[in-house]
Amino acid sequence: MGKDLFNQLYNANKIVQSRLADELNQISLSYREYTILKAIHANTQLTPILAQMLNLKKSTLSRQLNQLQKKNLLTLQGFTDRHEKKFKLTTLGLERLTKAEIFQKTLYHDYFNHWSDTELRMLQILLERLITEN
Repeated sequence: MGKDLFNQLYNANKIVQSRLADELNQISLSYREYTILKAIHANTQLTPILAQMLNLKKSTLSRQLNQLQKKNLLTLQGFTDRHEKKFKLTTLGLERLTKAEIFQKTLYHDYFNHWSDTELRMLQILLERLITEN
């Protein structure tokens, strides 16, 4: 049972990620870029905090932020020092984030519209337990 459950969880994750990636590709975003835009928009604009929150090395985050700036999705708002840069979304970045959130809500609706509130709460509890216990 354990092996089958693990495979089912793995396959479900791949299916959901693939569908969301397909949608995000339509607006030239990767899932990682989407999560960065979302975090910055939610007032987590300082690079050290972003790196910790997204579980990224600072160098990886720096490359991602530079890529988002090249795509005109982010702008540098200022520095507190050379290691703490502050970013904000451009108008285009906000438009892409809004579209990505619509894609995510649509997928959520597609997958879970027929589930009861009790089933959704149970899934959330079990997933949180899986994440926090490992």
